Amino acid sequence: MRTGKRLLGLLALAVVALPRVTTAVPAPPYKPAAIITPADLHKAVARHKGHVVLLHVWASWCLPCLGELPMIAKFARDMRGKGVEVVSISLDDPTAPAADKVGRVLSEKAGNALNNAIVQVGDTDDFVAGIDPHWEGEIPALFAYDRSGELRRAFVGEVTRPQLDKFVGDLLKRGRH
Repeated sequence: MRTGKRLLGLLALAVVALPRVTTAVPAPPYKPAAIITPADLHKAVARHKGHVVLLHVWASWCLPCLGELPMIAKFARDMRGKGVEVVSISLDDPTAPAADKVGRVLSEKAGNALNNAIVQVGDTDDFVAGIDPHWEGEIPALFAYDRSGELRRAFVGEVTRPQLDKFVGDLLKRGRH
């Protein structure tokens, strides 16, 4: 019994004598999504005038959206040097926890190939009509803009790589001389 108390005493002394280690929370290996306005989104699309722009609309709570993220990311990497820019936005809630989740999801499924943003939608009807008056807000959704910045087509629902290549292919051909 006496040996047990002595051992406990030595352990307690050892614990007290150890240097204190503070455990800093490491930075996540991803950045939380930026929260942008619809006006910021329109500026981002307009900034790429001279390129075909593919606007990709998704959310982290949409299973088909999550399933196609790796393919959309590969498409973005493959087409960047060929005159296509992908602008990807999430429709998740514009909150800090959602921004963290979107950043993590994009990091895991898309690497750094897609921009990391949540659009803060005020009036849903105005937002949807501002993208495409024929769109009803379903996701996943893709919108293709020609080199002059004009919306030329929309695709709502899950997309395959061959469909995506065809979706933007003739827009790329139109601008070549």
